[in-house]
Amino acid sequence: MSSTTLVRGTPASALVFGEYSWPVAQAIAEALQDAPFTSEAPTPAPVTAFGPPSQTAVTTDLTQAEVDKLAAIRFRNAADIEAFFARSGQKDFIDWYNAGLAHSEPFQDRQQTLATRAARDGFTGFWNQVQAAFDRTEINALDFAAFMAISINETGGYLGPYTEQVPKPRREKHPGLAYFFDEIGSKSSYNHLSGGRTAGSLFDDADYIAAHGALAGGTQLAHHGSDFHGAWNGSSYPQDQFSAAEDATVNGFIMQADFYKFRGRGSVQTTGRPAYEDIVRFIQGYGGTNSVLLDFRRQWKAMTAAVAATRSRTEDWDRIFGEGEIRAKTFSFEARGNPDYRQMSTLAPTLQDVPVPTKKDSNPLGRAGSIYALGRRISGRSRYARVVYRPRVLALLHGFLTV
Repeated sequence: MSSTTLVRGTPASALVFGEYSWPVAQAIAEALQDAPFTSEAPTPAPVTAFGPPSQTAVTTDLTQAEVDKLAAIRFRNAADIEAFFARSGQKDFIDWYNAGLAHSEPFQDRQQTLATRAARDGFTGFWNQVQAAFDRTEINALDFAAFMAISINETGGYLGPYTEQVPKPRREKHPGLAYFFDEIGSKSSYNHLSGGRTAGSLFDDADYIAAHGALAGGTQLAHHGSDFHGAWNGSSYPQDQFSAAEDATVNGFIMQADFYKFRGRGSVQTTGRPAYEDIVRFIQGYGGTNSVLLDFRRQWKAMTAAVAATRSRTEDWDRIFGEGEIRAKTFSFEARGNPDYRQMSTLAPTLQDVPVPTKKDSNPLGRAGSIYALGRRISGRSRYARVVYRPRVLALLHGFLTV
């Protein structure tokens, strides 16, 4: 995972927790024209799936016997997952979660996930790519719960091909392109993500101009990246001089710059040039049968990853992230490192270990294979791992034991 800082110390190549995570889920609902999510807890509904109505799910530590039972539940694909949750009387995981845990205390600021056809298709598309996501042919219930707790926080559980949108509260002062370009509070400008390129540098780049110079705005901006008082190398979109409309007929040339083209996409909201260049390299070496990926392999065959990323277009990436194989593979890219956080420990003490912060280390990493360590690595914050993420995973796992 990239060490880039995007929000409050968060590794930013994909996941953005804290102030800007929930607007992503909210924007997904809006974009799909579904009932919007809300960050305010509504009147809790009964937890019908797990016994008596209650606002509090079971979040106590698991015994070794319970961990063994969960580790024995194996999933190879979406059909396996559906078959398991069908035993509860619900259609699938989405319905099972919405009927019960969505209304419990650990999830009250998330509530129900989308249950549209598109949401179900996205779920199926992702989980039919277990090999791509986990580099294993099957996972267990511990691994599944750990991932779904991330997804529920990051995108409201939506695993489809969502591209980051401007949150409603930001649209007045930071409309359209300006939201991604601007530095807003603790949100860094996407024009200055680590490993990326500023719009100004791209507007003077020969490959960028060759690929995008004929698009709207190219005549005015090509070879002028350092003009306009250096605005295109800054962190505040020049709204007084240029429209911020997300409209290719007006701003097609600008919309191919890193700050916009490489914004969050997919199941883990992959963000930034380094992460997108990883995908380019994967596609350049792709040996599968997906026709979309094979098409781009042909297009990018003779280019370096950096040049292919520069010459690619926003709509190319919308098309690429429409493929479940890519949405799953980006999770694999994010998990690289030592340790690999995709595999949870099957030893109860390790799985549930929580380190005690000290004066010397107030933000400890935690033991490999623990729920805490995964939450800490994803969010960058010990408190999130201990107080938010760990109870959610335990609530899911205790729920699984009732199925």
